[in-house]
Amino acid sequence: MTRRAALLAAVLSFSGTAYAQGFAGTWTAKDVTVTLTQEEDQVSGTIVTDRKNISFAGVAEGNQAFGEVVGPNGSMPFTLTLTGQAMKFEMTPPEGKGLTFFLKRSKAGAPPPTNAAPTPPAPPEPAALPGKAPVPPAGKGGQWKNENEGWSLNSPAGWKGSQQKDGSILLGHDSEFGILRIAHMLGTKLEEARAQGENGFTLEGVMFTLTAPFAPLRVKAGPAIAGTYEGQTMKGPFRVRSVVLQGQNGTLVLSGMAPVSNYGKMTQNVDSMAASVTFFKGTAGNAMQHVAGRWWHWHGSSSGTYTSVGSASSFSSEKKLWLCRDGRFSRAGEFSASASSRTTQSVAGIDGHGTSGSDGRWTAVGTPQAGKIIVTLDNGAREELPYQAGVQGDKFEMYIDGVGYYRKDDIGGCN
Repeated sequence: MTRRAALLAAVLSFSGTAYAQGFAGTWTAKDVTVTLTQEEDQVSGTIVTDRKNISFAGVAEGNQAFGEVVGPNGSMPFTLTLTGQAMKFEMTPPEGKGLTFFLKRSKAGAPPPTNAAPTPPAPPEPAALPGKAPVPPAGKGGQWKNENEGWSLNSPAGWKGSQQKDGSILLGHDSEFGILRIAHMLGTKLEEARAQGENGFTLEGVMFTLTAPFAPLRVKAGPAIAGTYEGQTMKGPFRVRSVVLQGQNGTLVLSGMAPVSNYGKMTQNVDSMAASVTFFKGTAGNAMQHVAGRWWHWHGSSSGTYTSVGSASSFSSEKKLWLCRDGRFSRAGEFSASASSRTTQSVAGIDGHGTSGSDGRWTAVGTPQAGKIIVTLDNGAREELPYQAGVQGDKFEMYIDGVGYYRKDDIGGCN
């Protein structure tokens, strides 16, 4: 799901009831492995085939779960259906025939018996991501600090959470109804955030609009604006308190969502975090701001022509690289090749086509002219991609890992 959709689902599907952990575990079929985790009604996992590793997330309702599978080329809805120790996994592409897998629960991934309730061990520390913020002790207010992006703040007492794949931090509370979110947008300005925020936003079909224009908010960290959104959900009206602060390397966005009845307390929580913010010179510096953007590469060639006899061939390669300002990383590649020949007696030809892609987090060190991009992929792999700015008169604007790229803002991504 998108960041906003995941935020709404986490809040709107909250309730005091306990959800069965029936989806959690490892599920297998021929050449396919699906690993699922479940917390209350939130499910997430990965699909592993012989060529791809794809993430997905959604919401459980009884013996079914619904959500989106997200890949480098877009997303598609999915449905999970449980029947005992079997599970049906259905995906529906925007165009074309749907995909269906029938999987069985792996014995190693089976849930514990329902009469067993052992205390789960503390989870291991996740692999470090570039600029990852530390997690404060559970149940206490604590400091969140990002050395890479150059900010720190204190979370309210009792709010605990973790960093998400998109780089944001989500916080929840055991007894207070709502959710807090911290996100940094590299290289953006306060007025850009104001202009974008005034249009409101839609989450899971619910339109949230500003109840009043953004207004200045006095905090020690520097310039800041604050606003309130409201939307009518199936569980009643919800409000979102949003505070945007201008830092040295971009804007820091602090948001809190809660039902209208809990909104007063949520406003206090968001504003207290804003009051505690401190900005400093992050390690990303000018390098990350300069390199961030949507990058595109294409090259191709063709040779040979024929009328009645002869041969011809062609080749093309396209690469897309998304270095998002909030630290998200995606890349996609596509190539095609063909060759054909014709004689007076026969015609022969061959075609080839392939795609590739991956997602993760990124940071950069160096100067605006040269340095390296450090990538941590979703599968934990780490890559270092050298970059060098093109000189005046050069064909390309930037060379990344030896490939020349142009900036191209119309290829989507980084939303």
